[in-house]
Amino acid sequence: MDSAMSGRYGEVIWRSLGEVLTAHVDGLLREGIVDSDAHSDLVSTIDSVTPATPPTGSLLERAREFEDRVDALCPPRVKGVVRTGRGTAETIQTVARLLVRQNLVVVGLEVESMMEALLSVAGAHVATMLPVFARSEPVQPTTLAHFLGGTTGSLSRASDGLRHAAEVVNQSPMGSAAMASSRFAPDRRTIARALGFDDIVVNTFDAVAAVDYLALSARSVGSVAMSVDRLIRAIEDWIKALPESFVVGDDYVSRLPDVPQVRLPALFAPLRDAVDEVTMRVDSIEAWTRRAEYGPQLYLDLPLMALAEAGERCVDALGIARTLLTEAITVNRAVLGNRAGKAFLTISDLVDFLILEEQIAPGDAQIIAARVLGMVRDQGIEIAAITREIVDAAGLLVIGREIGIEFEAPSRYLAPRRFIESRTAEGGPAPSEVRRWIGEEQRRVASRRVAWEADRARFRPTVADDGPALAE
Repeated sequence: MDSAMSGRYGEVIWRSLGEVLTAHVDGLLREGIVDSDAHSDLVSTIDSVTPATPPTGSLLERAREFEDRVDALCPPRVKGVVRTGRGTAETIQTVARLLVRQNLVVVGLEVESMMEALLSVAGAHVATMLPVFARSEPVQPTTLAHFLGGTTGSLSRASDGLRHAAEVVNQSPMGSAAMASSRFAPDRRTIARALGFDDIVVNTFDAVAAVDYLALSARSVGSVAMSVDRLIRAIEDWIKALPESFVVGDDYVSRLPDVPQVRLPALFAPLRDAVDEVTMRVDSIEAWTRRAEYGPQLYLDLPLMALAEAGERCVDALGIARTLLTEAITVNRAVLGNRAGKAFLTISDLVDFLILEEQIAPGDAQIIAARVLGMVRDQGIEIAAITREIVDAAGLLVIGREIGIEFEAPSRYLAPRRFIESRTAEGGPAPSEVRRWIGEEQRRVASRRVAWEADRARFRPTVADDGPALAE
């Protein structure tokens, strides 16, 4: 962790400790354990300690130091009261959840920004043709908008995963003390609401021993990075194979003085580095949680720091990917469209044509289409050059007669654009369907953004109005 990240980590922990202790002291007042004067003295002392320069050390050491400073500054009659009815383990777990939930909100908002960018690009390319490949072999044509839909779907699920993780994280451990709660029987739910939690971790052993929420949060951040990485790697592959397909602007390339003709796209490597770092941090968190003992957790710095770094690097990756899609790259529609008409990408629709237009039995239609494909490959021609003579020749071999198709009939089925326009099933690449899907997805993104913004506003007091979130 670099010094800037370490400094923000320490600051957020310190402010969070102040929030947790204030909520605890408020609970002591409600339960009648302290009077209003004692409560006022304790709160004012906590408020004076919170803005101070945080010490170095682990979360445990900082928590002890915060308490010591409060005891040193508060009036003698309330010295030590801040520790009454509260355990160190619950404090550490509560602070950890405050940090993690804020991190998830920051990443969640960046995901929605990325989704908005993807949908904007998709809206501009509902008719931009391109072929799709599997294992370097051409499969079928689609549109760029439909192609981008594979990433918006993945990112949408990743966003849902982040929200689920945030819901799991946003449960309060306060009131569990070291493990078995306290004789003072604090009102755990009221304290939870004061800290912005939606609920409590009901079992008090679970409250201080849980580590699964850390692994869940890490995986949710990792799934975001993976979704973006797959798309950008696919575009990079296009540029390597066909440089004219996606053209990177001069402002986003590097040049070598000794090889001036070489244009090296400058954003792909930083994006890969960011994604690799997210993956490493996520793996380290999952490994840590697998090894964690089954008992109260007092040392959470390693997974918390790793998750903070994963969140920060995930935000970096999203920002780079957004820049690539919206600023750095120009889509060459003509080149992609030309490629979409090659490699027999729509030959499968010849089967549909023979069945629907010529009433050929499905089994025979498939054999005829295969024969036609073999013939045009042998002759070195593309789909656009398929003639009725070729189809008739295949028909003679399979069903013993010429089919007698109209001269232009195959083009209604086999032309790539006609191929796309006929794919009107829900979720298909037909422009009308893609436009409908984009509208629905934009509404979902707007709804999720509202939820994330509400969470950010609700959680912000945890790190103070002028305090940074770890991933920001």
